[in-house]
Amino acid sequence: MAVQSKSLLDILRADVEEWIKTFRGVFSNERDLQVKLALWLESRADHYTMVDTEYCVPTEELRMRGYHIPRRTDNPADFPDFPWHNEISLDIAVARGDEYAAVELKYFTRPIKCEENIFGETLHTTTRLKDKAAIDVAMYGYCKDIRRIEMVTEAFPKVCGGIALIVANNHSLWEEPKGTPLYLPFSLHQDNIFHKGFHGWSAGGSEKFKSERPGFNTNNEYKWHWDDTSIPHKAANGDIFRFLLTTIKK
Repeated sequence: MAVQSKSLLDILRADVEEWIKTFRGVFSNERDLQVKLALWLESRADHYTMVDTEYCVPTEELRMRGYHIPRRTDNPADFPDFPWHNEISLDIAVARGDEYAAVELKYFTRPIKCEENIFGETLHTTTRLKDKAAIDVAMYGYCKDIRRIEMVTEAFPKVCGGIALIVANNHSLWEEPKGTPLYLPFSLHQDNIFHKGFHGWSAGGSEKFKSERPGFNTNNEYKWHWDDTSIPHKAANGDIFRFLLTTIKK
């Protein structure tokens, strides 16, 4: 099917999926992931008329468009449709003509050992990547990215939707949890369904932790499906890099 006959959202998802399934390097951090993906999308000049990063959506503009937005002194838990104090900045925004779409990214890692070249020299058995152990924060953040894209899609008629991507090498993100952990309502395990409506933490846990990460509403239902990347490096326990890609539609 010709590119012109596909929707911007279909083109974007296909491009992101092609890229993450064929990329064989290592991302140093989330910003590195963002930059490399943006450059790849920009290289697809026949697909997009604009690719931009850190695309700012001013909160004052959103207030003018009817959003009930917390001030710094407000409790964000009282604003389940907009649980942020800060300005909204999308990781990547793309356009084709007068149609727009958003991309939000997460990168959640365990350390790996890999041979790499730096300044023309090979460094052997180098430990790379931070050990990000807080899987509850990763899951919550990814789900909140989905709400961010929903909100921008609601507020601006020319935004057709977006893509949320998380890349990780931690099996705890895609395996079904045992018992009822605090993060269960935000679990990203394979084939789990993230229902529309309000999402808040399970009972128990630190009230401070939960107050800093308030619950929020989503408009649509999403089903998680993880797939393998082509990144050859594994964590010490054997975990490979996998990705979860979610399409958010208007």
